[in-house]
Amino acid sequence: DVSRLETVWRDAATPTLASKADAAVKLFSSGLLPADMARELIGFTAEQRKRAAELDGDPVLAGQYGLPGVSQSA
Repeated sequence: DVSRLETVWRDAATPTLASKADAAVKLFSSGLLPADMARELIGFTAEQRKRAAELDGDPVLAGQYGLPGVSQSA
């Protein structure tokens, strides 16, 4: 459906993925940006953001990467 299309303009500059990720992590960590918007800032597609959000609730992955609020013990 054409009415659901959205134009997403990109910055003409060519920042590295590392610099975009650094900015996203800092904005997310400070509470200024929700996780989904941080992923969008990095350049994740809508499908990648959806998949990442699904994985956010996975206790195995959360424990493996030391995410807050998840016990590290098995």
